[in-house]
Amino acid sequence: MSQEDAGQTKFDDSDRLAILNVVNAYAVRVDYYPLDDWFDLFTDDIEYVLQTPGGEQTPLQGKEAVRQFWEGMFANAEKQGNKLKVSISSITFVEESDSSAHVMTTGFLSTVNSGTFTLLTSLKYEGWLVKHDHIWKIKKWIDAPDVMAL
Repeated sequence: MSQEDAGQTKFDDSDRLAILNVVNAYAVRVDYYPLDDWFDLFTDDIEYVLQTPGGEQTPLQGKEAVRQFWEGMFANAEKQGNKLKVSISSITFVEESDSSAHVMTTGFLSTVNSGTFTLLTSLKYEGWLVKHDHIWKIKKWIDAPDVMAL
């Protein structure tokens, strides 16, 4: 399935729902769950790519490298009294098979501090997911904010 096939119905319903749930959980688990639950969305060999608005990429290879980077970012935000909030506003399937999927999303990154909501940037994500033992996980994720806000 490609983006040109956006209106097609040639996909497995349960796989599609599971993939949508993983992508939405990427945002929700930052807000409502222990951070360990967020890292459970990734494969152990995740390739997480941070991309600047100019296109420069910094890859983080493996779940532990991603964990170390994001635990530092979340801790830094907390020191400033901020709670990071991620919102996914749309999800588009580029390709999908029985065992892999390629998605693109848009969203927003904001903070809440003492009841004050601050929108930091709009986001573009691109993800590749794989299914293993009936569970979908993120294998590669490109995190591309429109403004470097953190």
